[in-house]
Amino acid sequence: MRFRYCAFAFVMLSSMAGSGEPVAREPSTEATREAITRQRKRVREQTVSLCGLSFKAPADWIATHQDLGGSGCDIGLEPKNHDALVRQDKAVHFWTIEILVQAKTFEELAEEYDIRREKDRWLVGEGAFEQPANEIRGSNWWGLRMDHFRIRSSNLSDTGSFESEAVWIELLSTASKRTANVKAGFGADAGPLALILRTIRFDPSP
Repeated sequence: MRFRYCAFAFVMLSSMAGSGEPVAREPSTEATREAITRQRKRVREQTVSLCGLSFKAPADWIATHQDLGGSGCDIGLEPKNHDALVRQDKAVHFWTIEILVQAKTFEELAEEYDIRREKDRWLVGEGAFEQPANEIRGSNWWGLRMDHFRIRSSNLSDTGSFESEAVWIELLSTASKRTANVKAGFGADAGPLALILRTIRFDPSP
């Protein structure tokens, strides 16, 4: 899956602190803007039911999953023309969404990602990687969202990894001990991710 080789955990990113490496910014080209506009105008949808989650996604996106055993279940989504959209100069995760479903409590997540609430706001990460997070809610879940989560990514030309950004979301079921960690590239956030968040729900526990 496209996100598999990216380092998402803050503890892994912390090792890059002080390196002086700039965050990669995807170029704002006319072709990119047109592609994002097309994503927003999509009307054809499909229902996806994988890993104990159900949601709607664009009909021309491919959904795959991998059972990770005790580590959870991983869902990967990308458009059928992913490589054509990414081309050679854009991070491979730009048009990709990954959802990792696990059996975890909020306390476990808080320790893993350094999540805490200070007065009326949520904070995630520590030190130079601390960021505010917005609380969001759905049909049978609540969660936290960050729009500039720092990751390691690469491009199709395979010239090495570089530092980039993605949307990071943690969803927690209100009815069971289940969580869904969502990471999405900025291209996917323009339409597909919004559709998923409007329709996603945790299936009833077996």
